[in-house]
Amino acid sequence: MATGNGSPVTRREFRAGLRELEARLESKLESKLKNYATKKDLESGLADVRADLRATEQRLAAHILKNSTDIEEIRRTMATKDDIDRIVTMIDGLMATYTACWQKLVVHDHRIEALQKRA
Repeated sequence: MATGNGSPVTRREFRAGLRELEARLESKLESKLKNYATKKDLESGLADVRADLRATEQRLAAHILKNSTDIEEIRRTMATKDDIDRIVTMIDGLMATYTACWQKLVVHDHRIEALQKRA
């Protein structure tokens, strides 16, 4: 081996160069590894995510329970199609009775007016 000026390199110089290269590589590697998360960092982040998931799960369970209760109340109190049909049929019957009574009242009014004109 030769140096930059063409003279041979001694073993001592070669080993010193290797140690210097190794030190530079270690320094670069350490600086790069500082940017990565450690196992503790990852475990802590995972614990936070799990806690958030538990809180979300509890909140969703509460909403589901409330919705189930609301749906059961709606089912219990909501009118069915048959209920509405019966109400409409009753209203139709009442309107028919009202119409018949109104027509009789109108006929009676005419009769009374006719009798009053005769008298």
